[in-house]
Amino acid sequence: MTRWKRAGLSFASAIAAELLVCLAVFWWNHHSARWLGFLGFVSFTSVLVVPGWLLALPFLIFLKRTDRWHLGLLALIGVLVGPSIVLGLDVWSWLSSPTSLFTIFAPWLYMATAISAIATTLYLTALKLFCRPTQTLSS
Repeated sequence: MTRWKRAGLSFASAIAAELLVCLAVFWWNHHSARWLGFLGFVSFTSVLVVPGWLLALPFLIFLKRTDRWHLGLLALIGVLVGPSIVLGLDVWSWLSSPTSLFTIFAPWLYMATAISAIATTLYLTALKLFCRPTQTLSS
């Protein structure tokens, strides 16, 4: 599988995970609202999903093997990217206004963790379906 295919597969996994989580959260909180509100919610969460995907992209491109160790490393990186971005934004907002108390906005942390976990699961599952365990990924 080429680097471009892996990048496209990972982006499709990230967007699919974002849509799944946003649909679940939006339905849970606003199941009587219009779809335009849902699209606004998805576009707002894309502000965090796309940079997370860009941060994980070098690891996805340069790790070419699909054995256990490399897949475990990809899983760890994939699951930790989203929550790290949200926690980084929380620390940045606390440092920019030192008079406020440091609080973690938990719903966004939960959503980032869910999106990261689902996207990583989708990507690794698709990667394992397209590549044999001993096969290395091509450039």
